[in-house]
Amino acid sequence: MARGRAGRRRRGIIVAVGVLVVVALVGVVTVARAGGVKKLLLGVTARVIAKTLPDKTKNPAPHGPVAAPITVLVMGTEAPLGYDGQNLTDSMMVVSYNPTTDTVSLLSVPRDLWVDIPGEGYQRINTAYEDGGVARAELAVEQWVGVPVEYFAIVNYTSFTDLVNAVGCVEINVPEAIHDPSYPAPNEKGYIDLTIPAGEQCMNGTTALEYIRERHDLPLGDLSREADQQQMLLALKSALLQPKNLLKLPTVMHDVFGLVQTNYPYADAVNIAEKVLNMPSSSVRHAVPGDCTTSAQEQQDLALCGAVRSWVTPGKADVLIPNESDMHALVKETLPYLMQDMAEASVQVYNGTDQSGLADYYTAVLQGMGVTTETPADAPASLGGSSVTSSVVYVNSNVLRSPPLEAYILAQSLSAQVVTRALAGSAGMDIVLGSSFPKWQVPVQPTSLAGPGGG
Repeated sequence: MARGRAGRRRRGIIVAVGVLVVVALVGVVTVARAGGVKKLLLGVTARVIAKTLPDKTKNPAPHGPVAAPITVLVMGTEAPLGYDGQNLTDSMMVVSYNPTTDTVSLLSVPRDLWVDIPGEGYQRINTAYEDGGVARAELAVEQWVGVPVEYFAIVNYTSFTDLVNAVGCVEINVPEAIHDPSYPAPNEKGYIDLTIPAGEQCMNGTTALEYIRERHDLPLGDLSREADQQQMLLALKSALLQPKNLLKLPTVMHDVFGLVQTNYPYADAVNIAEKVLNMPSSSVRHAVPGDCTTSAQEQQDLALCGAVRSWVTPGKADVLIPNESDMHALVKETLPYLMQDMAEASVQVYNGTDQSGLADYYTAVLQGMGVTTETPADAPASLGGSSVTSSVVYVNSNVLRSPPLEAYILAQSLSAQVVTRALAGSAGMDIVLGSSFPKWQVPVQPTSLAGPGGG
């Protein structure tokens, strides 16, 4: 999976940043679960965050049943938060919490997934944010990975080193020695000769950042690097559990939350943490898609051989093609509660605007998530016709007695309201897309989910 040096200087620099968000949303839970002192410190942390940081969220708190799962798309970018220019999200990870089973699932999204982005053509999935912002990135993950995304979190990597140094060091077992003579130098000025020995070691911030940025001297390149990211996440959680770090918790977590741009309310994140104080480490699932072209030994840390396959574009770029059926199998294994909810949904999508193609596009997104769909159509006058402003998820009371969980999941992903009423059709839910649905999502022409070369 070798890349040209010009590409190397920009890629890989972001791989650490997803860890920061996950520690903020999940790691604090693990720190707090061991006893009363830790629970007290969690409360102190919550108060520090609430009083000293502005709430940068844009969406309301999660609505619907208390048991509704919460899914966050974590994206890392090298640009400062609030930067309006273009930038890639070379680190992408789906983080989901299921309050019913008290489990957390981590699913890495390979940045090299080669997907058809409406209006742009085939691109790596990490360009979706660069080309169209958060909404496009979320929809790309929903369609091609098959995971409904309710919230997002964006973070810059620059303080990762300080975070690791704040906890002292992070215990990591490096399976094989790493030697990369073309590792990007600090500030991306040239290259250095990177060497990380094999075996158990306690990494400081600089070495930890190098470890999870490295991809050139790894068996599966970016796929191996994503596995290393998840390994680092678990190691950071263990480091935060150390007694010496407990008193640092409010300060460390305050700094982490300060780096995050998200539409998930901070206060609710702390409430979730309090609900899962007793979560055992065995309740954290983590997976990285696998490629069948590699050996069994190289696949040992990856979740499912066949979820992706290697391909070289006409422009000689090494990319990964998602295999739809195997990718769905991987998601069902990692996020079974989400996929079950989506599979039980029956949805009719209506276009409530005068912009053609919206219903067709979002129907394809839902199909990528395993949702049973009806033929897309323009919204009838009874549902607002072509003058709908905000999207609405209607639950058909003639079919369903009460709103199902998937109604709230889809509503949150669309920033829509859930309304129950008698509807004429046979679908359990009608989704009417309003003018708030991004117009740049409309495909130039119908696209195939299979991607180049089938699969």
